[in-house]
Amino acid sequence: MQQDHHCKEISTDGGSTITVEQQLDESPTQAILRGIAVLNGVAETTLDPLYNSIEVDALEQLIKHARRHNSAVSITFTFEGYTIRVTDKRNVKIKKESIQIG
Repeated sequence: MQQDHHCKEISTDGGSTITVEQQLDESPTQAILRGIAVLNGVAETTLDPLYNSIEVDALEQLIKHARRHNSAVSITFTFEGYTIRVTDKRNVKIKKESIQIG
């Protein structure tokens, strides 16, 4: 397990996928940006806007609704060359997209 620059946990499966534990004081969007920034070794403010890849308000509302009603939900999309999977379980899985040749 490694710690990012904000001392919030980010873990790896030993392969190309990391799991970012969403903290109680941050939104799913903030957890996504934090994880991508750590992977790229850059500040969150240097990343492209997340809204270029997904409707951020809809993502936030869907996750809030699922948690409030104890319902399972999973949203997967791509951003900055990564496949992002957000669930109602307060974690974000980030996997580097594989390069396909031919």
